[in-house]
Amino acid sequence: MAKNAATKTPKTGAKKGDVFEVRAPKCQERAGSDFRSTAAGYFTYDSIDAAAQAIEALDASRLAPGIYTTLNPVNPALLARSANRLQPKAKATTSDSDIVIRRHLLIDCDPLRPADISSTDAELALAAAKAEAVQGYLADLGWPAPIRVMSGNGHHLIHQIDLPRDDGGLVQRVLEGLAARFDDRHVKIDKSVFNAARITKIPGTMARKGDDFRGTPGVEDRPHRRAELLSIPAVTTPVSRELLEAVAALPAAAASVHACVPTSVASSSASPGFARFNHTAAGFRGYLESHGVTVVKERAKGDSTFLDLQCCPVTGVEANGTEISVMVTSGGSIAFRNLHNRGTGLEWLDVREKLEPGYKAHVIAARATGPGRPTDASAVGATVNLQWEPPQRLQPPAVPLVINEVFPRSLGAVREYAHALSESIQVPPDVPVMLMHPAVGLPMSQVVCVALTESWRQPPVHYNAVLMEPGNRKTDPFTQLLAPIHRWEEEAIAAAIPKIAAQQIEMKTTQRRIERLMDLASGKAVPRKNSGELTGEDAKREAMRLQEELAGTRILHQPQFLTGDITSEDLARILEANHERLGVFSDESEAIDIMLGRYSEQPNFQLYNKGYDGSFHRINRVGRPTVLLRRPLMQVGFAIQPEAVRDLMCNRKAKGTGLLARFGLSLPHSWLGEREINPPAVSPVLSTMWGNLLNTLLRLQVPDDGRPLVVKLSDKARMIFDDFRLQVEKQLGWSGEFAAHGLQDWGGKLCGKIGRTALTLHGMLYGSGVIQSLEEPISAETMLAAIQWAPYLAAHTRSVVSFIGFDDAFVTARRILAWAARAERDRFSAKECLDHIRNSVITKAEHIQPAINLLMERGYIRALPRDANPHRGRPASQEYILNPLWDRRSP
Repeated sequence: MAKNAATKTPKTGAKKGDVFEVRAPKCQERAGSDFRSTAAGYFTYDSIDAAAQAIEALDASRLAPGIYTTLNPVNPALLARSANRLQPKAKATTSDSDIVIRRHLLIDCDPLRPADISSTDAELALAAAKAEAVQGYLADLGWPAPIRVMSGNGHHLIHQIDLPRDDGGLVQRVLEGLAARFDDRHVKIDKSVFNAARITKIPGTMARKGDDFRGTPGVEDRPHRRAELLSIPAVTTPVSRELLEAVAALPAAAASVHACVPTSVASSSASPGFARFNHTAAGFRGYLESHGVTVVKERAKGDSTFLDLQCCPVTGVEANGTEISVMVTSGGSIAFRNLHNRGTGLEWLDVREKLEPGYKAHVIAARATGPGRPTDASAVGATVNLQWEPPQRLQPPAVPLVINEVFPRSLGAVREYAHALSESIQVPPDVPVMLMHPAVGLPMSQVVCVALTESWRQPPVHYNAVLMEPGNRKTDPFTQLLAPIHRWEEEAIAAAIPKIAAQQIEMKTTQRRIERLMDLASGKAVPRKNSGELTGEDAKREAMRLQEELAGTRILHQPQFLTGDITSEDLARILEANHERLGVFSDESEAIDIMLGRYSEQPNFQLYNKGYDGSFHRINRVGRPTVLLRRPLMQVGFAIQPEAVRDLMCNRKAKGTGLLARFGLSLPHSWLGEREINPPAVSPVLSTMWGNLLNTLLRLQVPDDGRPLVVKLSDKARMIFDDFRLQVEKQLGWSGEFAAHGLQDWGGKLCGKIGRTALTLHGMLYGSGVIQSLEEPISAETMLAAIQWAPYLAAHTRSVVSFIGFDDAFVTARRILAWAARAERDRFSAKECLDHIRNSVITKAEHIQPAINLLMERGYIRALPRDANPHRGRPASQEYILNPLWDRRSP
């Protein structure tokens, strides 16, 4: 009961000599009594068993509505109040001034309900989901795993910290930051639990809030529940101050988010000739419809309203579903979204300019002169009036993924699942779609291959990597996409365990029989009476036959389809034991670290190179059995930080052996700062569809002869593919596009990758029941969808090559632009800039000068002329003006 949980919980993160309080407020004096008081006592770290016994006895008495303990160690002098025992009618309990140090941070996900009643099962489930969401978000930021507790009515995450008692309000700001991000109308983050002397429910004890309310028809049950200790991490690590500060800054960051067009400009009275309207969803809708723009649907998401448009007002391209829309926030801010290729970079200002020509020039002038800005022929005015051109981007643009184009029309359900997963997790659709192909290719490996020509065959293998900075929720796509494979793996292991045990017994029996025959052959043993046992040469021949039979036995192993952090030798061993197929999926950089030689002195890419094409591979090690792989096939799916890929791409061996050329890379635009706080969950229907698709493929059997089924292209698909190959070939010459970017090796493998993509799309069609057999030829529609990946992958690979080459000037320039965007600055001085981006590296004006020069070179800023007759004293800091044509959503 309480003893095990109560023993574990206070000890987690505690140290020898710590003292903690156990407290039970509002205890009844006896059963049925109206008189209530607080029972409390102080216990040392060494007397945890005594505490557990006292807690268990009080809980069994049913007199306490709840039993709690302090989160943080208290002043040892308080032991004198009641040492290692619970005292009824305690007059004094722990105050904030009695806390020695802050060791724990409590995040209480509490379902909203009337006071002093227990939560329903539905409310408790919502709290659990909220705790999962908060934990996932913090994990993406780099927070270590917390202690998880179901408190009886809500869910707790308890993180270890190391802060002084007077933390300057940091814990309070952390809770406010999480509340700003995660509070909704069902569950809130309790912001009141920031104080140092905060107490928390002890797992294993009952939560008796209100009546144990059950069984009333038409009214949901609100039962008393026993708090549960759900999980304790194997290693508890304090959350660093930097990670705490990052979350604490969330409300301030949210407050500084600006609209694409500031309200003060859009509704300014100084806008003669331009329409004026209320900055509400109805006002914007009325404005659009009055200018001939059709709004097909209006939908609410959180505090925002989306107006889905029939077509793009700027390009005229018709919308497919919700890909073209106008978002209006409750505060009147507005943003325009067009996910079509031709809509890249468009914003609300472009829409307004299309509907009311001349409006953009008006806004540019308003931004440049603004309130309090000089409007005469001063130096500022002269600089502003110079012709501006859009700046050259610091980060080369990579085309967005258009989901509708990279799936055949008949895979509408898969397309909808990818879109729903993207919306649910609030990541770009590039992430789930890039990971789908290696996930689907895994069960198809060793089963099928595609014949792109009479002599050119490709396996369904993909090496895909999505590059995302920390905090982008990289883990969740892996969890949901791979869940069916994990379940299949667990079921396969359960089914294999009896067979493995039987084989081991059979092999031991055979080995003993061989030993007996050898003893009989040598005369060391004599036949048992009437046993008919062989002797001499006959026994020797039988022993040799059994030994050959034993040597040829395929050893059964527990099935394994997925791995992440693994050495090359273990990779070979697992491949050998699992039909030579395996998926390496990771949302961290461990696999790349191992490739680069974390456990060895030299990088080891050989098996990854062989596993892409299924090349013969043998490993001989002294003292270890030889590992022989005839056709190893591996799937690789990474969602990792750009810094990890920088290390890989800078490795000459990785480039020289062709490993980098095997990867499809994606560098999608981050949704950080634009994400919905409470997005819709993925429909169970779509999740079930995805699970059924993978299960159908997982049931495919690897042929006994090792020869995979060959899937051919239809005549039309072959013509389309051959035309594509000709186009690619033209770009591989010394004057072609691939050579210009140093990507000839990557371009040389592009056609093969497109063929593999067509094969995995073909597998999705089979898994979802659109086609009845994998032997059907790949259709023209499927090939066209696969070819749509080529421009996307080429553009993103070029972007990655450029992005990872950024030097310190680029990094600092991005920080300057980020500050200017947050602060909505149109001009700034060098001193202001330094003050706002100063850190341990950037401490002097000369440290930001290379970045300033880069921004001027790229057209983001211009230097304003200095005063020719400065006043006495120190010269004023150099001022700069920002390009009004800069799209502040991206550098």
